Amino acid sequence: MKTPKILASLALAAAIVGYTLPSFATSWLDFSQSTGSVNITSANINSATPLNRVVVVCPANGYLVATANAGFTYTALALPGKGWIRYSIAIDGAAPFPIDPNHYRNLQDYQFAANHSSPGGMFRVDRRQQGQQITYVFLAQRVQALTASAWQPRLAVEFFNVII
Repeated sequence: MKTPKILASLALAAAIVGYTLPSFATSWLDFSQSTGSVNITSANINSATPLNRVVVVCPANGYLVATANAGFTYTALALPGKGWIRYSIAIDGAAPFPIDPNHYRNLQDYQFAANHSSPGGMFRVDRRQQGQQITYVFLAQRVQALTASAWQPRLAVEFFNVII
């Protein structure tokens, strides 16, 4: 009778497939989003204005991906003139919050009228250990801007235990 041989072959094949398949990736998401506008009051690179904050604890060894974005509005110090703001995703900071020199972006332009608007976004990837607590802070600074604000700033942090 061939049925026992087929069942034995299927059982062996299932065991081999089960052994060689990689485990599924673990992931989760945490976020912070403001519903309105946040004024960017600081012009100091060592004490930037916090827009959002997310505190996470790594569930396993892996990677944290922090993504931040907002609609920025700013006015140059003198019109016409150059307008300039800077934003950053910093980690493990306590007030005052400095701009991270390795993870920041600039928005610059020559303005003829007040209230220039521009979208801005960035992300950063950090390798972390299980149980490690990390605070991510989305920050902004007026570099050469009389006034500045961030519309609905968002900060999301995702965890992945594998890179594909």
